[in-house]
Formats: sequence, C-alpha cells, structure tokens
Amino acid sequence: MLGLVGYFRQVSASENVGYDKGLYIKTDDDQFKMVFNIQMQPQHQFVLMEGQGDTPTFQIRRARFVFGGHAFDPRFTYKFQFEALSGRVTTTREGVDMTGPNLREGYVN
Repeated sequence: MLGLVGYFRQVSASENVGYDKGLYIKTDDDQFKMVFNIQMQPQHQFVLMEGQGDTPTFQIRRARFVFGGHAFDPRFTYKFQFEALSGRVTTTREGVDMTGPNLREGYVN
C-alpha cells in the first residue's frame, strides 16, 4: 500500500490526488473532494476429507466499496457504502447465498 501512496504523490505535484484515510481526488480550490475505500474479507480454506482428496479454496467473502467526501463546500458532505459481494462459504462447494451489489449506507449532510 505504501508504494501506491508514493505513486500518487509523484503523479500529482499539486496534491489533488493522494492517499489520506483512503484514495482521494480533489479540486484546487477544495470545493470538491471524493475519497474511495475498499474493504475486503478474504478466506483461505483447506479441507481434507477421507476418500475425496484435498480441497483448497480461496474466496473473497465480502467486498465493500465506500465513496465519500464533500461537494461545493466542505460542510456539504456525503458517503455511500456498497456491498459488492457477500456470501457464506461451505466446506463442500464454493460460495452460496451470494448477494450484491447492495447499498448498505448512504447519506448527504
């Protein structure tokens, strides 16, 4: 992650793009700012069942995308959190009961 932060600092000498509690993009006059975050829950599972062999699996159990920031004025804020992937993993087959994308949280203040 630190390499990504360094990359964005090199791309933008005026600091309009960077990383501060999330990847952000903002205007020179600071009237508009958007912060982007990703939350993921990976899972690796190794199951050894008698007579069935090895079953290694890797899945992203949950993935959420969060957009927030302000528009027109730093006091006019917004935040939206989408759940792109949510599911339950069993030991005999890959993810079941998958849902998404869903709006989990959203506000404009």
